[in-house]
Amino acid sequence: MARLTKAVLGELSGKIGSLVVRKVNGKQFVSLRSDHYKKSKSTKAIYEKNKFSAVVKFARTINSIPHLKNVWQKSNVQGFSAYHKILKTNLKLFGVEKSAPGFTLFPPAKNNNSVTATVTDEKISVLFDERLFKAVINCHECTLNILRMVNVSEKHNKEYYEIRSVPITVNLFCNHNISIEINELFGSRANNHPQSVFYIAVLLNSISNKKVSWTNTVSYRG
Repeated sequence: MARLTKAVLGELSGKIGSLVVRKVNGKQFVSLRSDHYKKSKSTKAIYEKNKFSAVVKFARTINSIPHLKNVWQKSNVQGFSAYHKILKTNLKLFGVEKSAPGFTLFPPAKNNNSVTATVTDEKISVLFDERLFKAVINCHECTLNILRMVNVSEKHNKEYYEIRSVPITVNLFCNHNISIEINELFGSRANNHPQSVFYIAVLLNSISNKKVSWTNTVSYRG
Protein backbone atom coordinates (compact mmCIF):
# COMPACT_ATOMS: atom_id res chain seq x y z
CA MET A 1 0.00 0.00 0.00
CA ALA A 2 1.41 3.37 -1.03
CA ARG A 3 1.03 6.61 0.94
CA LEU A 4 -0.31 9.69 -0.88
CA THR A 5 1.76 12.67 0.28
CA LYS A 6 0.52 15.40 -2.07
CA ALA A 7 -2.98 15.36 -3.49
CA VAL A 8 -2.99 17.73 -6.48
CA LEU A 9 -6.77 17.48 -6.83
CA GLY A 10 -7.38 17.94 -3.14
CA GLU A 11 -8.23 15.26 -0.60
CA LEU A 12 -9.29 12.01 -2.29
CA SER A 13 -11.19 8.99 -1.02
CA GLY A 14 -13.00 5.98 -2.43
CA LYS A 15 -12.46 4.04 -5.68
CA ILE A 16 -10.73 5.47 -8.76
CA GLY A 17 -10.50 2.90 -11.53
CA SER A 18 -8.35 0.05 -10.20
CA LEU A 19 -7.23 2.14 -7.20
CA VAL A 20 -8.71 2.52 -3.72
CA VAL A 21 -7.92 5.63 -1.67
CA ARG A 22 -8.28 5.38 2.11
CA LYS A 23 -7.64 7.80 4.94
CA VAL A 24 -6.08 6.25 8.05
CA ASN A 25 -5.09 8.34 11.09
CA GLY A 26 -5.14 11.53 9.02
CA LYS A 27 -2.93 10.06 6.28
CA GLN A 28 -4.04 8.98 2.82
CA PHE A 29 -3.04 5.63 1.32
CA VAL A 30 -3.53 4.15 -2.15
CA SER A 31 -3.93 0.44 -2.93
CA LEU A 32 -4.98 -1.69 -5.90
CA ARG A 33 -8.52 -3.07 -5.97
CA SER A 34 -8.73 -6.81 -5.73
CA ASP A 35 -9.94 -8.51 -8.92
CA HIS A 36 -11.69 -11.22 -6.94
CA TYR A 37 -13.94 -11.04 -3.92
CA LYS A 38 -14.69 -13.90 -1.60
CA LYS A 39 -18.31 -14.93 -2.04
CA SER A 40 -20.18 -16.61 0.76
CA LYS A 41 -21.37 -20.11 -0.13
CA SER A 42 -23.42 -20.64 3.00
CA THR A 43 -26.96 -21.98 2.63
CA LYS A 44 -28.39 -18.70 3.92
CA ALA A 45 -26.33 -16.55 1.54
CA ILE A 46 -27.36 -18.66 -1.46
CA TYR A 47 -31.02 -18.52 -0.38
CA GLU A 48 -30.95 -14.72 -0.03
CA LYS A 49 -29.28 -14.33 -3.43
CA ASN A 50 -31.83 -16.58 -5.15
CA LYS A 51 -34.67 -14.88 -3.29
CA PHE A 52 -33.64 -11.40 -4.40
CA SER A 53 -33.11 -12.57 -7.99
CA ALA A 54 -36.57 -14.17 -8.12
CA VAL A 55 -38.34 -11.13 -6.63
CA VAL A 56 -36.53 -8.73 -8.98
CA LYS A 57 -37.64 -10.76 -11.99
CA PHE A 58 -41.21 -10.84 -10.69
CA ALA A 59 -41.23 -7.09 -9.93
CA ARG A 60 -39.96 -6.26 -13.41
CA THR A 61 -42.71 -8.38 -14.95
CA ILE A 62 -45.48 -6.64 -12.98
CA ASN A 63 -43.95 -3.20 -13.57
CA SER A 64 -43.96 -3.82 -17.35
CA ILE A 65 -47.77 -4.25 -17.45
CA PRO A 66 -49.44 -0.79 -17.51
CA HIS A 67 -52.68 -1.52 -15.64
CA LEU A 68 -50.86 -3.42 -12.88
CA LYS A 69 -48.13 -0.79 -12.60
CA ASN A 70 -50.78 1.94 -12.35
CA VAL A 71 -52.35 0.32 -9.28
CA TRP A 72 -49.00 0.14 -7.50
CA GLN A 73 -48.12 3.71 -8.50
CA LYS A 74 -51.32 5.07 -6.93
CA SER A 75 -51.25 2.83 -3.86
CA ASN A 76 -50.30 3.98 -0.36
CA VAL A 77 -47.41 1.53 -0.19
CA GLN A 78 -44.21 3.42 0.65
CA GLY A 79 -41.69 3.54 -2.18
CA PHE A 80 -39.95 5.79 -4.70
CA SER A 81 -41.74 4.25 -7.69
CA ALA A 82 -44.18 1.52 -8.67
CA TYR A 83 -41.26 -0.86 -9.23
CA HIS A 84 -39.78 -0.14 -5.80
CA LYS A 85 -43.18 -0.68 -4.15
CA ILE A 86 -43.63 -4.02 -5.91
CA LEU A 87 -40.10 -5.11 -5.00
CA LYS A 88 -40.36 -4.05 -1.36
CA THR A 89 -43.75 -5.70 -0.79
CA ASN A 90 -42.86 -9.00 -2.44
CA LEU A 91 -39.49 -9.28 -0.69
CA LYS A 92 -41.43 -9.36 2.59
CA LEU A 93 -43.89 -11.95 1.26
CA PHE A 94 -41.39 -14.31 -0.35
CA GLY A 95 -41.43 -17.71 1.31
CA VAL A 96 -44.71 -17.14 3.20
CA GLU A 97 -46.48 -19.73 1.05
CA LYS A 98 -45.11 -23.23 1.55
CA SER A 99 -46.27 -24.46 -1.85
CA ALA A 100 -45.14 -21.45 -3.88
CA PRO A 101 -43.28 -18.13 -3.52
CA GLY A 102 -45.67 -15.72 -1.80
CA PHE A 103 -45.94 -13.14 -4.55
CA THR A 104 -48.78 -10.65 -4.96
CA LEU A 105 -50.00 -9.00 -8.16
CA PHE A 106 -51.47 -6.05 -6.26
CA PRO A 107 -50.90 -4.34 -2.89
CA PRO A 108 -52.84 -5.93 0.02
CA ALA A 109 -56.55 -5.33 -0.60
CA LYS A 110 -58.13 -2.76 1.75
CA ASN A 111 -61.41 -4.70 1.96
CA ASN A 112 -59.53 -7.99 2.31
CA ASN A 113 -61.50 -9.44 -0.61
CA SER A 114 -60.11 -12.67 -2.03
CA VAL A 115 -61.10 -15.23 -4.60
CA THR A 116 -60.89 -18.99 -4.19
CA ALA A 117 -59.09 -20.76 -7.02
CA THR A 118 -58.31 -24.32 -8.03
CA VAL A 119 -56.11 -25.48 -10.87
CA THR A 120 -56.20 -28.83 -12.68
CA ASP A 121 -54.22 -30.06 -15.68
CA GLU A 122 -56.80 -28.47 -17.96
CA LYS A 123 -58.67 -25.68 -16.16
CA ILE A 124 -58.38 -22.76 -13.79
CA SER A 125 -61.56 -22.34 -11.73
CA VAL A 126 -62.18 -19.16 -9.74
CA LEU A 127 -65.00 -18.90 -7.19
CA PHE A 128 -66.42 -15.48 -6.20
CA ASP A 129 -68.19 -15.06 -2.86
CA GLU A 130 -71.52 -13.23 -2.78
CA ARG A 131 -70.06 -9.82 -1.91
CA LEU A 132 -67.38 -9.91 -4.58
CA PHE A 133 -69.80 -11.30 -7.15
CA LYS A 134 -72.15 -8.33 -6.62
CA ALA A 135 -69.23 -5.89 -6.80
CA VAL A 136 -68.11 -7.39 -10.12
CA ILE A 137 -71.61 -7.31 -11.60
CA ASN A 138 -72.11 -3.65 -10.58
CA CYS A 139 -68.68 -2.55 -11.72
CA HIS A 140 -68.04 -0.95 -15.10
CA GLU A 141 -64.91 -2.88 -15.96
CA CYS A 142 -63.30 -5.92 -14.34
CA THR A 143 -60.43 -8.19 -15.27
CA LEU A 144 -59.32 -11.56 -14.00
CA ASN A 145 -55.52 -11.37 -13.88
CA ILE A 146 -53.62 -14.65 -14.04
CA LEU A 147 -49.84 -14.77 -13.92
CA ARG A 148 -48.12 -18.07 -14.64
CA MET A 149 -44.63 -18.65 -13.30
CA VAL A 150 -42.83 -21.51 -15.02
CA ASN A 151 -39.77 -22.97 -13.35
CA VAL A 152 -37.75 -24.38 -16.23
CA SER A 153 -34.82 -25.37 -14.02
CA GLU A 154 -35.28 -25.73 -10.26
CA LYS A 155 -31.60 -26.60 -9.89
CA HIS A 156 -30.43 -23.31 -11.37
CA ASN A 157 -33.40 -21.19 -10.24
CA LYS A 158 -34.47 -20.19 -13.74
CA GLU A 159 -38.05 -19.18 -14.43
CA TYR A 160 -40.12 -17.07 -16.76
CA TYR A 161 -43.50 -15.36 -16.41
CA GLU A 162 -46.60 -15.08 -18.56
CA ILE A 163 -49.62 -13.00 -17.61
CA ARG A 164 -53.12 -12.84 -19.04
CA SER A 165 -55.86 -10.35 -18.17
CA VAL A 166 -59.30 -11.71 -18.98
CA PRO A 167 -62.27 -9.28 -19.13
CA ILE A 168 -65.01 -10.49 -16.76
CA THR A 169 -68.53 -10.53 -18.18
CA VAL A 170 -71.77 -11.93 -16.77
CA ASN A 171 -71.89 -14.78 -19.28
CA LEU A 172 -68.59 -16.15 -17.97
CA PHE A 173 -70.18 -17.02 -14.61
CA CYS A 174 -71.75 -20.30 -13.64
CA ASN A 175 -73.01 -20.19 -10.03
CA HIS A 176 -70.48 -17.48 -9.07
CA ASN A 177 -67.74 -19.55 -10.67
CA ILE A 178 -65.55 -18.87 -13.71
CA SER A 179 -63.67 -21.71 -15.41
CA ILE A 180 -61.08 -21.10 -18.09
CA GLU A 181 -59.13 -23.60 -20.17
CA ILE A 182 -55.40 -23.27 -19.48
CA ASN A 183 -54.54 -23.96 -23.12
CA GLU A 184 -56.84 -21.12 -24.20
CA LEU A 185 -54.85 -18.73 -22.03
CA PHE A 186 -51.30 -19.89 -22.50
CA GLY A 187 -51.36 -22.18 -25.52
CA SER A 188 -50.69 -25.90 -25.77
CA ARG A 189 -47.20 -25.48 -24.32
CA ALA A 190 -48.79 -24.84 -20.91
CA ASN A 191 -48.73 -28.56 -20.18
CA ASN A 192 -45.01 -28.84 -20.97
CA HIS A 193 -44.06 -27.62 -17.50
CA PRO A 194 -46.33 -29.16 -14.84
CA GLN A 195 -44.46 -27.27 -12.09
CA SER A 196 -46.09 -23.98 -13.03
CA VAL A 197 -47.36 -21.67 -10.30
CA PHE A 198 -50.45 -19.54 -10.96
CA TYR A 199 -51.11 -16.19 -9.25
CA ILE A 200 -54.71 -15.02 -9.51
CA ALA A 201 -56.43 -11.73 -8.59
CA VAL A 202 -59.33 -9.57 -9.78
CA LEU A 203 -59.11 -5.87 -10.65
CA LEU A 204 -62.29 -3.76 -10.52
CA ASN A 205 -62.43 -0.38 -12.21
CA SER A 206 -65.48 1.87 -11.80
CA ILE A 207 -65.48 4.64 -14.41
CA SER A 208 -68.39 6.52 -12.82
CA ASN A 209 -66.64 7.38 -9.55
CA LYS A 210 -63.09 6.68 -10.74
CA LYS A 211 -62.71 4.08 -8.00
CA VAL A 212 -60.26 1.24 -8.45
CA SER A 213 -60.21 -1.80 -6.17
CA TRP A 214 -58.78 -5.29 -6.30
CA THR A 215 -58.67 -8.59 -4.46
CA ASN A 216 -55.81 -10.20 -2.65
CA THR A 217 -53.71 -12.57 -4.74
CA VAL A 218 -54.09 -16.33 -4.35
CA SER A 219 -51.41 -18.72 -5.59
CA TYR A 220 -51.77 -22.28 -6.74
CA ARG A 221 -49.15 -24.75 -7.92
CA GLY A 222 -50.30 -26.69 -10.98
